[in-house]
Amino acid sequence: MNGRLLVCAPLLTALLLGSAGEAGAGRLGDFGRPEPSIVTGAILPWIGNKLAARRGEPVSQFQLTDHEMELRARAYTMFMPSHRVRFFARHRAELVRTRVWPDEKYAVDPTDYYVALRAQGFISSEALYNAIEQSVRADLGLIEPFMVEVERVYADDRRRMDALARASVPSPELTGNAEARIYENRRVVDWAIIAMQWRVEAYAYALETTRIEVPSIRAVDVEMALTRLAAAVDIMVASVDRMEGGRRGTPADSGPMDLTAPVYKH
Repeated sequence: MNGRLLVCAPLLTALLLGSAGEAGAGRLGDFGRPEPSIVTGAILPWIGNKLAARRGEPVSQFQLTDHEMELRARAYTMFMPSHRVRFFARHRAELVRTRVWPDEKYAVDPTDYYVALRAQGFISSEALYNAIEQSVRADLGLIEPFMVEVERVYADDRRRMDALARASVPSPELTGNAEARIYENRRVVDWAIIAMQWRVEAYAYALETTRIEVPSIRAVDVEMALTRLAAAVDIMVASVDRMEGGRRGTPADSGPMDLTAPVYKH
């Protein structure tokens, strides 16, 4: 039974996502997430954990701490594409978030944000610039509270490993679950960082293209806001690197994020 379920998982998840999208359309909960449902909150994560384990990825059976739940809730807003009208882009992200798809299968097209923006049919060119700036400023507000939770979760991880080291008879199962939970926490943080870097690229592309289509002095204001967001993302990377003891490499080696040569131009 389990084998047949896993083989049919891609079709099953597509059907589940479709029904969840229809049921939850327009109803958002905390941090911009859809209202909790049995599909996104239980069924998809259960299927995803089964598939992740089959791929040889660490899967923890531990209960989530309050800080881990908060971290995941805040990461959701960063990870999901900001352009809500791109229905399939958001569902692809959901499949990766819940581990139904492996991480390497998903990538964001930074030009999608501009396409979705233009699809809204702004009559005023100023409104178009305003929309980009509002998106940039909204994302800037996500970073500080997210990093507060990162600090808390990483501190809990250290406490977890200290407690494991002092355990009288640490079982292989207990050790495996502890290490897998730390892997899962790092995965959430890594994806949040990558998603914010993609968002910076998406806004840079949208601003560049809008400047050509409808030139305006408002472009200067948007560029200043975008520069602040890019700097905040760089600080985010450096802070996580510090907490992880240099696992991500030294940010200074690569320098700040280059807005003049984003990935979409490569």
